[in-house]
Amino acid sequence: MQANLSVDDTLKAFDTDDLDDEELIRRTRNGDHEAFGLLWKRYSPKVRAIVNRFVQRSADAEDLTQDVFLKAFAALPRFRGDSQFFSWLYRIAFNTGINFSTAGSRVEWTNIDSLEEKTTHTDPERIWIGKEMQRSANMAINGLAPAVRQALMLNTHKGFNYEIVSAVVGCPIGTVRSRISRAREVVAAALVD
Repeated sequence: MQANLSVDDTLKAFDTDDLDDEELIRRTRNGDHEAFGLLWKRYSPKVRAIVNRFVQRSADAEDLTQDVFLKAFAALPRFRGDSQFFSWLYRIAFNTGINFSTAGSRVEWTNIDSLEEKTTHTDPERIWIGKEMQRSANMAINGLAPAVRQALMLNTHKGFNYEIVSAVVGCPIGTVRSRISRAREVVAAALVD
């Protein structure tokens, strides 16, 4: 015997805003892509906030947010539920941000040729001095040991605090401080010479 459902009961059965993460995950695993869309809607602002710490451009943050959800969707069958869904998603987002920020092709050095365009000074000598200082700084940075250069660039170029740099490079905060201090000394010495 079928139960007689009212129109309101039928609509309520399809109201997925009230579903918890567990149910949305179960539905997604069973092929309901709309359920995963609701997980996206629920958590994409939080994921974007996480990946924003690792990028400078809004477009990169959007790309990384999408990448995080693609990885989560692909890995969802392996999600055991030992932790909260967002804790698991946070780890994916954090690791994706770390991988993005440590990719060698992502480091953008100052374009020496564009310094003249950026300066408000028209004095050729001042422009030349600025270019020479930038060349000296770049040479000093390029001469640093890779681990020291990476710590410096993550801190100064990406704006990461010591804690995040420590997590990215996988060493204690004290080591990160030491590397950044050493790098700054080398660059300062190159600018004085």
